[in-house]
Amino acid sequence: MCPLTCEENYYIVGDNNAVCINDNNRELWAVNENFECKEILCSFDTLPAAINGFVNISDCSGIFIGDKCNITCISNFFPTYPGYVTCENNGSHVGTWSNNSFSCFEILCSYDTLPAAINGSVNISDCLGISIGDKCNITCISNFFPTYPGYVTCENNGSHVGTWSNNSFSCFEILCSYDTLPAAINGSVNISDCSGISIGDKCNITCISNFFPTYPGYVTCENNGSHVGTWSNNSFSCFGKDKFCRQV
Repeated sequence: MCPLTCEENYYIVGDNNAVCINDNNRELWAVNENFECKEILCSFDTLPAAINGFVNISDCSGIFIGDKCNITCISNFFPTYPGYVTCENNGSHVGTWSNNSFSCFEILCSYDTLPAAINGSVNISDCLGISIGDKCNITCISNFFPTYPGYVTCENNGSHVGTWSNNSFSCFEILCSYDTLPAAINGSVNISDCSGISIGDKCNITCISNFFPTYPGYVTCENNGSHVGTWSNNSFSCFGKDKFCRQV
């Protein structure tokens, strides 16, 4: 008898012994009819759990030795390296899956890649490990207001790390408008001196002839929490001087 063997990655089915027989004075090897070599395959049923992902049954059933079964991640997750398991020959008639990671991790945006917050800042704890779709808000310095929309969003660019949206991430100075100045009663103002006034600055009234500013003689640009400053509501007028001289 002569034992028959199979090629690599195949296994024996049936009686693998070949018998030498004499056939009309010829010596021949007789092989059992039920002998065959079958390819070693990995079973879909023994796949490890795909953490935060799934696999396509048709792509991962009857996998040959050396072939791979890839993980498909759920939305906004990315495959942990290498992203697949391999069918391996363990000496049995059924292959085993390699024990490398078979999972997906969440795609996050990094605080370190945030765009510069112009005229503002961000809270580190609020903008660390931000998930896809979440926002990082800008906090403006005093008397500044967020440029719309006032935040950047973590976006999925197909990589293992999210990217920040490219919308404006800045604050602009809150100013008072010349157009909203109260009427200067018995006086006027210098347009160049009272246009684009910063918070805390003043716009002075200039009285007509023989009139004097009612205290304090100016209005102040104030921050009301809006994107445009408002003028203080103190008097913005001039009163007439006594036209008569005191009797001596």
